[in-house]
Amino acid sequence: IGIATATPAYMLDVWGSLAVGTTTVPSFFVNSDTGNVGIGTTSPGQLLHITDASTGGTWLRIQNTDAGGRKYAIGTTGSGNAPGAGTLSIRDEDADAYRLILKSDGNVGIGTTTPAYGLELMASSTAGYFGVSGSTQGDVFIINASGNVGIGTSTPAYALDVWGSLAVGTTTVPSFFVNSDTGNVGVGTTTP
Repeated sequence: IGIATATPAYMLDVWGSLAVGTTTVPSFFVNSDTGNVGIGTTSPGQLLHITDASTGGTWLRIQNTDAGGRKYAIGTTGSGNAPGAGTLSIRDEDADAYRLILKSDGNVGIGTTTPAYGLELMASSTAGYFGVSGSTQGDVFIINASGNVGIGTSTPAYALDVWGSLAVGTTTVPSFFVNSDTGNVGVGTTTP
């Protein structure tokens, strides 16, 4: 079937913009000049442009139905969502939980819907809040649920727990040095 063409090349060949819907703003729109697709808009500004005025937000769902697969939604929230209006969110639909939040002020939250800082992490377990590890070094840096910071250890017992030599200073020869092998302390030297 050809629409606006006398020589259709496909089962349905439409030359011109395509609109599908029952209202003045179609549910689905393809702009023939740009190839952009609009859902809820007749003037899509990107390859895929989704518009909705819902207080629940505008969402795009991604789902893997294989064993162990999950269902996630990426969206911008409306006033009826926990993070508040205007937040970009990644939501775990299976766990009914927000995983990543980007607020309109630029603050990012992982594990929280109300980040008060540039980056705020909130763990849902006692394992820890933040960690950096290497493939050969193991845990390099960790902040546990008690707020203790571990450098070179994954189980910090103190506010700052460093496993390895410690150097404090601003030059190649630190002002203060603790040798982890001997326990010796050096001031102005790395060989106490």
